[in-house]
Amino acid sequence: MNTFEEALKDLQNKKPIIIFDAENENEGDLIFPAEIITTDILTFMLNNCKGIICLTLEESLINKLDIPIFKKKSQNITGQTNFVYPIDHTDSETGISSKDRKMIIDELLSENPNTDNFVIPGHQSLLKIAKGGLKNRQGHTESSSELVHLAGYKKSAVICEIIDINGVPMRRNEIIEFSKKFDIKVILLKDIYKNFLLKGDMQPEVKLYKNPFMFFNNKKILVTGGSSGIGKSLIEKLKILNCNPIDVSRTNNLDITDYNLIKNYIDNNIDSIDIVINCAGYIEPKSIEEMDIKNWNNHFDTNVTGIVNLIHELIPKFKTSGYILNISSPCAEKTRKNWSAYCASKSALNSFSLNCSEELKDKNIFVNLLSPTKTNTPMIHRLFPNIEEEKLIDVNIIADYIINILCDSIENNTTGVIYKVLNT
Repeated sequence: MNTFEEALKDLQNKKPIIIFDAENENEGDLIFPAEIITTDILTFMLNNCKGIICLTLEESLINKLDIPIFKKKSQNITGQTNFVYPIDHTDSETGISSKDRKMIIDELLSENPNTDNFVIPGHQSLLKIAKGGLKNRQGHTESSSELVHLAGYKKSAVICEIIDINGVPMRRNEIIEFSKKFDIKVILLKDIYKNFLLKGDMQPEVKLYKNPFMFFNNKKILVTGGSSGIGKSLIEKLKILNCNPIDVSRTNNLDITDYNLIKNYIDNNIDSIDIVINCAGYIEPKSIEEMDIKNWNNHFDTNVTGIVNLIHELIPKFKTSGYILNISSPCAEKTRKNWSAYCASKSALNSFSLNCSEELKDKNIFVNLLSPTKTNTPMIHRLFPNIEEEKLIDVNIIADYIINILCDSIENNTTGVIYKVLNT
């Protein structure tokens, strides 16, 4: 496999590359910048790759050109590929030739595309890039589009699966042999995600799950702290995965520190639960001399005791299995001036969570923690009003980490792990 930088350089030198998804589909796609596509590259795809030649487009362009987007009837584990109606050019002969494909691709990406030249449906397959790109979907569509854009081209790629003589996608070893035969660089999809988007690095690593739908579909999920920051971003992502997350936050008049209120809500509204994610947090820095017992209790009520009470009430609601993820902080393992209450409460949360992982695994309830460094949330901007945003990790990335950790826990029954997100 080649490096991110090597792949980027070849694209800049007008050479195709291969993106290999080792984490999910176990297949490789040949990709090339759409705005400089040639009949030679298209012919190579037809003769040697043998998959479906697709053009990736941003939703704004698709809407501007009034091209219909397919509405999904149902979903499955193969992912949420966003198919758009295929299209031909009015001057096409058959629509399937390299010449005809180039004609419609050039029209679509021209400065002033003429919609009168579109025939819908046609032969050239189109894919819609997910809103937010790789932040919201880690697929060949998004990774190819982001990579060619980084190489200096429009955010649109021509991609084609590489298929063997038996009609099956080439696997890792075959892809490597293919790349050697034709002198084409190969990059892992997860390396594009890491190099392009992530401002942090998680240790230990978890598998990148491109299609978490299979793990989250119809799951009953409770999220605390969903009114802003990580919790809010996470809830939006979970809705896309066909979940109906329960937002336990002040937005819904559910204060995690009101223990009787939470108990009554659970008793009267929750028959069963599959996943619990605790994002609620409190911090109000004060020196030990200035701090009063109320300030101390506010930290522990939100960051520890409220979570203890919630988990205690929910344990009977887990049926065959359950998964809990608590959001901790690097402060749990260090000292910081004026942050003694916060550091102590997060340290207590770590200890409680690890004890839970041991006690509850016999009940098939698996407990882990995520400890992210500074994240771009309203709380961080309140605490550090002059901080530069480029030094912060996007909340969507942390939400993606949470989803991938839970997928790993569901697939492998991982428990008792503190995942740390560090600055690179």
